[in-house]
Amino acid sequence: MNKETQDTGRRKLQPGRTACILLGILFLAGGLRAARVVELSRHPELTVPIQDAEYHHYWARGMASGNWTPPAGYADPEITTTPYFRPPGYPFFLGLVYKVFGAKAMAGIVIQMLFGMLNVWLVYLLGRRLLNAQAGLIAAFLSAVWWVFIFSEGTLLDPTLHAFFLLLTLLSLLSLESCAPSQPHPVATESDPPMITMRRFLIRLIISGLLLGITCLIRPTTLLMIPVCAGWIIWTSRGPCTRPAVIFILAAVAAIAPVTIRNYTRGHDRVLISSNAGLMLYMGNSEDATGLTGTAALNELQSGKYRSCFDYAVFVKKLGLREGRPMKHSEASAFLSERALESMRRRPLRFLARTGQRLLNYLRPAEISHNHEMHFARMQSALLKNLPGSFSLLLALAVPGFVISLRHKSLRPGLVLAALFTIFHLASLIPFVYSSQYRIAMLPLMILFAAAALHDIGIKIIERNTRRALPAILGATGIYLAGAWGANAPSTLPQWHYQQAFALERLSRPDEAARHYQAMIELDPGSAWAHGALGRYHAERGRIREAIVHFSQALKLEPDYPKARSQLGSALYLAGRKSEGISELRRVLMKDPDDAASLNALAWILASDSDPSIRNPAEAVRLAERACELTGRKSAALLDTLAAALAALGDTSRAVQTAEEALAAAQNNGSSELRAGILHRLENYRQKQ
Repeated sequence: MNKETQDTGRRKLQPGRTACILLGILFLAGGLRAARVVELSRHPELTVPIQDAEYHHYWARGMASGNWTPPAGYADPEITTTPYFRPPGYPFFLGLVYKVFGAKAMAGIVIQMLFGMLNVWLVYLLGRRLLNAQAGLIAAFLSAVWWVFIFSEGTLLDPTLHAFFLLLTLLSLLSLESCAPSQPHPVATESDPPMITMRRFLIRLIISGLLLGITCLIRPTTLLMIPVCAGWIIWTSRGPCTRPAVIFILAAVAAIAPVTIRNYTRGHDRVLISSNAGLMLYMGNSEDATGLTGTAALNELQSGKYRSCFDYAVFVKKLGLREGRPMKHSEASAFLSERALESMRRRPLRFLARTGQRLLNYLRPAEISHNHEMHFARMQSALLKNLPGSFSLLLALAVPGFVISLRHKSLRPGLVLAALFTIFHLASLIPFVYSSQYRIAMLPLMILFAAAALHDIGIKIIERNTRRALPAILGATGIYLAGAWGANAPSTLPQWHYQQAFALERLSRPDEAARHYQAMIELDPGSAWAHGALGRYHAERGRIREAIVHFSQALKLEPDYPKARSQLGSALYLAGRKSEGISELRRVLMKDPDDAASLNALAWILASDSDPSIRNPAEAVRLAERACELTGRKSAALLDTLAAALAALGDTSRAVQTAEEALAAAQNNGSSELRAGILHRLENYRQKQ
């Protein structure tokens, strides 16, 4: 059937004119994305990977270069020896980009911008198939200019790739209708016999399953769509035959199986795709969960502070020590899931209230994300703040648009599938922590329905039939006004300042970072993290008194803050309050014997102090060896401390060997100052000093 004849309006565009308009939209999409790339290149702090993006960058860089040295200050996440903690689909994609173009964040961003343009084209194809060419062009235009898409394409996160494979899967599934052998008007002709039609149908069926399986590797919550799509295939096959659905499921499983096998053979654990489901469920449903992302509950289960994905391998080990038995990643995930379910059972009304709150958050206009603060980041962008992207407006148009679209019975199966993709994507997010970045992948489908509403309303107004357009207009207005309940969303400005400061620190611009940390404290005086960061800033510049003030305030706000306590111990020692400083470091190690930073700081003191009552080279070697063991002997700073301790003990041959190892590690991931210091000490060790 010619899709142009399925127009909901009475006017059609000629194919040539449609192609020209689409090409113009794609040029517009490319121009906006090029402008965003220029903007990012002028502000490199915007391209520094943060939190999950930093984990993806590290993972992809390791795959591309073989260098698995973790960033300074982070534990080894043990990606190569444990089951995947996060879904591997996006890091695989990013690793391929880094292999071809170099391990630079900007390379990943530019390629994602290209995928963003592909998504615009796919949205048009879906709109043309499900609605009509005009609605497809409207949807493509909205996708081209929607600021949320352009913003997410500029981060090393998965929404762009996830949306691409969701759209591709949906298009592939819809293509089954045109070649299904059971249709009463088959495509087969004399030159295209039924056998060819069946083969084409099976190939498209397998491709559809493989695409959905790949989508699950990007975001495992998509697993919910496998039975849904299988049911849709049975429903549209015009018969009780389940064989196509079984083939589809097997193809999806075939795409997932290599990751499952790898997790078992390399990680020695039964993990289907990734092991983070239990953690995400617990963070969203623990006793003190707020509905937004947070790690406070995780800190109560271990002696330490959970900061990011890099800490999960250490977290599992500490959780095993707490429970008195070694734990695999799958067992830790099951443990966290059980704790979350226990909390739900114990206080069901609170669970329902939190679930409802998360649902409302996903339907509200506020853009709250735990990886990259979106609202204030947009306000700082000369490009993005001038582009449309109101979620409440999109929702207000999508709902009447879906109702309008369903009036056309011939289009109902495909529209139902598109609606199911949207609804089940949203449903898969509700049990876990909230972040508006998770809803980005369903926006293209919502845009399709919004385009249907805009096209229908526009046609009626052009035909001067405003009365028939009034129900859709009133419905959209009511839904949009109801979005006013998102006005009281919590401010994310402190989070924006924190992310800016973090990025500026990574770019060796500490003075600018300190200003953002100070602004964060002014907005949120209870921020222990900001006080800890300012304490470190002052300590690195020799302003020990100011550093002690900030470290002490951080611990007053958050007593269980081992990094701040460790740094306070070092600052007190440098201030001449040696016994107090050493006591603080030992206090950290009493609670967490595997705190690498405290092990390193205390080892350096015991190896280098001139006071015989403090100096203890033997203990320094033991502590430094433990710190190096915990980090897989990949940290140049920790190896440097071990070399100093060995030299203090008189074992200069091992000191030389270890210092050379530290120098090699510093070449991969260390500052020029650290490399110079290691080289200087290495020469001393060679001279047996």
